[in-house]
Amino acid sequence: MKQIHNILYYLVLSVIAVVLLIILIVTTPSQTVTIGLPEKFFVAVVFITSCIFGISLALFPGWLRKSFRLNDQHVHAQSKKTERHYKGHHPDCDAFQSHTITIKNRVLCAGCLGLIIGCLISIVAIVIIIFFIDSFQISLLYGFFILGFLILAVVYSEIVVSVRYAIVHVISNSMLVVSFLFFTLGVFHITGNTVYGVMVILFSFLWLDTRIQLSNYSHKRICQLCTENCKMY
Repeated sequence: MKQIHNILYYLVLSVIAVVLLIILIVTTPSQTVTIGLPEKFFVAVVFITSCIFGISLALFPGWLRKSFRLNDQHVHAQSKKTERHYKGHHPDCDAFQSHTITIKNRVLCAGCLGLIIGCLISIVAIVIIIFFIDSFQISLLYGFFILGFLILAVVYSEIVVSVRYAIVHVISNSMLVVSFLFFTLGVFHITGNTVYGVMVILFSFLWLDTRIQLSNYSHKRICQLCTENCKMY
């Protein structure tokens, strides 16, 4: 029950963030704004830095927790109580096979692989935009925002559905980061305000954390429905 309340809390905050951005762009005059290279460069650096941070979390999910020494002893003790091992950030259980993908005999987390791909795509895209695109049509910017919202909704829905395919999960998580790029481009170029551009990037961490909460809930539900005694979540 506590986990469900936690998820609802994150979902409400995520919706509030989207609503605030909608109010922001609706109240901004509908005209193409020319943004200087220094402002574009600053927002791009913040976005790229965030992507690199996200890649590090996808490759090594526990490094931030270990840095702050949170619950290490509990996790270590829990691991001793079970015969299961982790492969691709998931228990080596048939119930979690659709959560991983095997490439050249190496088991990878489908979600984390998708996030890495999405981060790399977004980094390349924003670098190209900085140096080769001066401005966007206002209609395209609104389209970016709407598309970002739709992708976010689809990704959240895909995480909690019972039937899952690994490749779909990879694509879904890849597009999640791309949706952050769409939100950032839309709000930043519509308002022409660097602060608002950075604010969207900060909101992206909230949306990503909400995705993680939904994923944790999905994992726990799988364990609860499983007939095996090795409860990993």
